[in-house]
Amino acid sequence: NHNTNSKKTNYKPSHTYNSEVCYNKFLAYFNLPLIPQDQTIGSFLKHLQQHNLTHYANFSINTNISEAHIYLPSKLHLLPEHTFINQKLLH
Repeated sequence: NHNTNSKKTNYKPSHTYNSEVCYNKFLAYFNLPLIPQDQTIGSFLKHLQQHNLTHYANFSINTNISEAHIYLPSKLHLLPEHTFINQKLLH
């Protein structure tokens, strides 16, 4: 017996959180809330400031300037075709 008055709810979160991307791995390392996909370095730094993280973050950018990467403190191996970004340029 099917009730036609019942409402179906298809809950979909408004943001997708990918725990495998470098910035969320970094946040998880420091026990901070994860953030949605498609972040910029600026939005990521703002998130760190909002949660009072003062740890020095190491970023790199690829040669196309189309992708940035943040490194865990214990894993500072530069990715292929990436260059570290001078921290002073980010503030």
